Amino acid sequence: MIISLIISTFGLYTTMTSTIVTHTTTYNLLDLPQQETVGSTIVIDRKYGADGTVMQVNHYYPYGGLMTDPRHTIASSVASDSRYRFTGKELSEESGEYDFGARYLDPIPGRFTTIDSLAEKYYSLSPYAYCAGNPINYIDQNGMDPIYAKNFWGKIILIGDDGQNGSRSYLVNGSVAREVKRVTRNKDYYTGNLSESKKVIHIPTGERLEGIMQSYEDTKKSQKENGGHSNYGETSVTRWDEGPAAMSFTDKDGNQGAKASLQMFIVNGKNIMPSNASNVEMWWHIHPKAKVNGISLGNSTPSEADFRGQRTMTNRGYKGNTFVIGVRSGTVTFFDKDSVLETVKWNDFLRMGGQQL
Repeated sequence: MIISLIISTFGLYTTMTSTIVTHTTTYNLLDLPQQETVGSTIVIDRKYGADGTVMQVNHYYPYGGLMTDPRHTIASSVASDSRYRFTGKELSEESGEYDFGARYLDPIPGRFTTIDSLAEKYYSLSPYAYCAGNPINYIDQNGMDPIYAKNFWGKIILIGDDGQNGSRSYLVNGSVAREVKRVTRNKDYYTGNLSESKKVIHIPTGERLEGIMQSYEDTKKSQKENGGHSNYGETSVTRWDEGPAAMSFTDKDGNQGAKASLQMFIVNGKNIMPSNASNVEMWWHIHPKAKVNGISLGNSTPSEADFRGQRTMTNRGYKGNTFVIGVRSGTVTFFDKDSVLETVKWNDFLRMGGQQL
C-alpha cells in the first residue's frame, strides 16, 4: 500500500510533491494550510508541477461558523477536503460541531454543547462559554484550562491541562510541574490542587487580561504607576487611580535615589481597600519606564514597599500571589509576602493569558 495523502492538524501532505512547503503569502498555492493568528485553516491546496490548484478555502465567523463564497470551490477531482478547520480542530460532517477533545463546540450559537462538570467554580461565566466569550483574542486548545511551566532553558511551555472549563490558565513549578508532566505522558488530566501557592501561579485571562494590558499601555504613555484588582466572581478588573510622576529622593544616609509610587485601592480619590481581603482574587501594579537624575526605573523586581503591600493583603485574608510588570525590562515577576516566585517575559505572560501554545 502506498500512502498518497495525509491530513493532520498541521496541514496536508501529498506524495505528489517531493517536499512539504509552507505558505509565504495569504493565497500562495502550496501544500500546507495558511493559518491566521488563532490557527484556523484558511487555504488548503496542492501543487501540480509548476502551478497549483486550490483545493479548499475557509472563511470564518468569530466562533468558527463557515462563510460561503461562490467565488471559491473545492476541487472535486482529489480527496482533500480537510476536516481540521477552526483553530485547527476537527469539524464533524454529521453534527457540524468542532471536536475540542473535552467537549464539542457548536459554531452557530458559539457555545460548547455540554455543561462544564465543575461549573460552580466559574459562576461568573456561562458553563457553555467558549474562551470566556472572546473568540477574537483568545483560543481554546482543547476545551480545558492550560498548565504551563518553564523548561530547563527557561522557556515557557505548555505541559498539560486540568480537564476543566477553559477560563483559567496556570504557571506551575517544582513538584507540581513534575506531576503534571507525569499525568500528561499518561494521556490524563491533572486533577491535583491548583490553588495559588509558591508552586502554582494563576495567570489572568479574558477581560481581566485586557484590563491589565490597558493599564500597561497607560503606564507606557504616562510613565506613572498603574494597577488594580479583581474580586472572585468578577470577569473584569477595577483600575486604581494612577500614581504621581517618578521623583528623586535622598535616604537617611544621604544616598540619592529615584522612585515611582502608587497608592493601593485608591479609586476616584477614595480608599476602597477591604478590611477583609478574602474576596480579592488578584491584584497587580506596573513599574514605569522612567529616568530621574540618571537613574532608570522600570524593572519588575518587587520593592520592599511591594512586599509590604502583599503582607498587608495577606494579613487581611488575601490568599493569592501578586505580580508586578516592568515596562523597561519587559518582564513580569510573581511574588508572595516573602519572596519572588517566578519571572517571565511580558510576551509569555500574554501568551499564557491568551491560552496559546
